[in-house]
Amino acid sequence: MVSYKEILFKYRYPRNEEIGLGMGSKYVYSPIAAVFVKLCLYLKITANQVTYSWLTLGFVGLALFLTNHPILAIITFQIAVMLDYVDGAIARVTKTSSMKGLYLEGIAHHFQTILVAIGITFYLFTQQNTLVVFALGFSIVVSYLMTSFITLSK
Repeated sequence: MVSYKEILFKYRYPRNEEIGLGMGSKYVYSPIAAVFVKLCLYLKITANQVTYSWLTLGFVGLALFLTNHPILAIITFQIAVMLDYVDGAIARVTKTSSMKGLYLEGIAHHFQTILVAIGITFYLFTQQNTLVVFALGFSIVVSYLMTSFITLSK
């Protein structure tokens, strides 16, 4: 069985330092994720199952925003972010990285970003009751989609 320290240092997201994910990644998400990786390995949960879980949490977070529970929505999205660290580590530890998993992860990232933007937009729209907020949120989602498609087409 892989130790906590091995998961934390050997199997973590390889580009943490390279792309500068910052203090939160190094001191908050990675250590918590390592505990969840150990648990998932013990329970024989696959990396793709974890990806589906955090994608599902994105929809739960959206539902919480839409039902006027912003604090719970933010907590749910933060758990989903932490689980994003878990799936990659599981794939590296178990040597089960695949093109399907990378594709699933990429799609899940796009959905998660869009769900957060939509959730925040609708929550702020219900609080402010002004179309400016709705228009701004809509433009953020459209801009994100456009840049994603441009990036994917390269």
